[in-house]
Amino acid sequence: MSAAPDVLRGLVERDVPFLVMTNGGGVDESVRAIKLSERFGVEIGADQIIQSHTPMKDLVQKYANDPVLLVGKHYDKLAHLADAYGFRYPVTVEQYHSQTPLLYPDMEPVESPPLPRDLDLSKTPIKAVLALTDPIMWGRELQICCDVLRQGVPLYSSCADFIYAAEYTGGPRFGSGAFMTALQALYDELSSIDGDGAKLSYVQYGKPWSVTFSYARRVLEKKLGSSGANSLKRVYMVGDNPETDIRGANDAGDPWFSVLTRSGLFQGDDNHPIHPGAAVVDDVGGLLKLVDDFEATC
Repeated sequence: MSAAPDVLRGLVERDVPFLVMTNGGGVDESVRAIKLSERFGVEIGADQIIQSHTPMKDLVQKYANDPVLLVGKHYDKLAHLADAYGFRYPVTVEQYHSQTPLLYPDMEPVESPPLPRDLDLSKTPIKAVLALTDPIMWGRELQICCDVLRQGVPLYSSCADFIYAAEYTGGPRFGSGAFMTALQALYDELSSIDGDGAKLSYVQYGKPWSVTFSYARRVLEKKLGSSGANSLKRVYMVGDNPETDIRGANDAGDPWFSVLTRSGLFQGDDNHPIHPGAAVVDDVGGLLKLVDDFEATC
C-alpha cells in the first residue's frame, strides 16, 4: 500500500471522487476514516468509507423501531454502531443470552448493559438478525443464531471474506465469512434432522455482492450532485482479491471497471483465470495512468 498516499493525492488533485470499500467492519465509519487519513496523509471523510455493513443503514427504514439481534465481536462498539445507524432497539447476543441463560448452558452469561426499559423480548421478539462481524464465542453465537433464525427471522450478513491476506506467511487466514459457512452448515443440518429440509437464506453485504456495489454507486452519484447519474462514465474498482473486488465489479457491469493488483492475495504473472480484471497493475500506483488515459479519450 506504499503507493496509496500518492494515488489518493493524485485523485484529489484531479478532482476525482473516491471511496474506500472494505469487507472489514465493526467500528463506526468515522473511526476508520480518521485512521486512514492519518495513515495516508490524505483527508478522508466518514462518507467516503463503505465497510461491509455500511449499506445496512438502508435497513433502518424497515427495522428502526424493532429489536434486532447483533452478532459479532466487541459488542459495545457494535451496539454504538447500530444506534448511530438509527436502530432504536439493538440487542447483542450477550444481552440476549443474559435474558435466557439456558439457551447456551456451556457458559455463564457475561455482564452486559441492560435492555431498554420499554423493550420486553417476551412480548416483542427479535425481528431481524444482523451479522456484522465474525464473533469470538462461535459456539454461543452459532447456537443462539440458529434458535432465532429457525423462528423465521430474516438474516442480514456483512460477514464477507472467507479468507484474507495477513502478515502470516504460511497462507491466508479465515475471514469473517468463515463464520457464515459454519452457520449455514449447522442450520441446514438441523433442518435435515427435523425433516423440513429448509436451507438458510440471507441477504449478503460486502464485496462482491450487488447490494454493496449498488450502494456505492448511489453514494458516488450523490457526491456528483444532480448530474451524478450522467457523470459516472467509469468507476474504477481497484483490489487484490479476484473473488471479491474483481468479481464484484465485473458482475456489477457498466460503469464499473475492475483493476486487479498484484500486491496482495493475487500474485499471478498474467490475469486471474476465473475473475479477470479489465486491467492488471503491479500495485495501486498504476491507477492514475489508467485514469489519465481514459480522460484523454473523453
